[in-house]
Order: sequence, then structure tokens, then C-alpha cells
Amino acid sequence: MGWRAVLRSTLRESLASEAMHYLGIPGTRALSIVASDTPIQRETVESGAMLMRIAESHIRFGHFEHFYYRRDMDNGP
Repeated sequence: MGWRAVLRSTLRESLASEAMHYLGIPGTRALSIVASDTPIQRETVESGAMLMRIAESHIRFGHFEHFYYRRDMDNGP
């Protein structure tokens, strides 16, 4: 299916992380969802997206930085 996320999945994952937080289960939480114009092929063509997570110990910007430093704006998040 590929390594890229689709908007539908990132929304579901963010809702699940919030549910776990309010159930008292420690873990990461969704900080933001960034939509992409890149079409992603699944069963149908869907909108791409990236979920940025945050935890008590860190925040990771690595995926954004990876494409920025490669100057790869066509294949980025």
C-alpha cells in the first residue's frame, strides 16, 4: 500500500490517540494534521496527509526536515 498516509487514516489515528489520552493511557497525542495535494493510490485515489505527534518527552519534526533539506517539494509531506 505504500508508506504515505491518507487523510482518512490520519484523522482516525488522531481520534484514537485522543481517546487513549482521555482513558488515561499514556502515549503520543496529535498536534496537527497537514493535508497534501499529492494523490495517494489506495482502493481509490485519496488525499495525502501527515500527522504530527507530540509526547511529554519530545516533538519530532524529522519528516518535514527530511524533504526540506533534500529540496524535494514534489514528493514531500
